[in-house]
Amino acid sequence: MENSWLNMIVCHCGDKKLSLFLRSKKDIDMPTVFEIFGLRFFFFSEDHDPIHVHVVRGDDEAKIAVVPEIELVYNHGLKAQDVKRALKLVKMYKDEIIAAWNEYHD
Repeated sequence: MENSWLNMIVCHCGDKKLSLFLRSKKDIDMPTVFEIFGLRFFFFSEDHDPIHVHVVRGDDEAKIAVVPEIELVYNHGLKAQDVKRALKLVKMYKDEIIAAWNEYHD
C-alpha cells in the first residue's frame, strides 16, 4: 500500500510532544453525509467496504457499520447518549447513507 503521508511536524507543548501529519488534499477529503444534534456523519474519500460512517462531536469519534447490519464498530469518547442517538439516526437514514456512499465511490 502506498504511503500517502507527505510531511510530519513535531511540536513541543510544555512536557507533551505532539505530532501533526500533513496529507494530500485527496487523502483528507471527508464528505459529510449529514450533521444533526451536533453529530457529524461522514466517510473518508478513500474509505473501504463494508459501508460505514464515522460520527464525530468535537474530538470524540465513533464508527458505525451500515451494512450488512447497523452496529457500533468502535467508540472513542462519545457519550453513551450520543452513541445511542447516532445508531438511531443511522437506522433512520440508512438508505440515504448507502446512496451517498455509492454515489461518491462509483
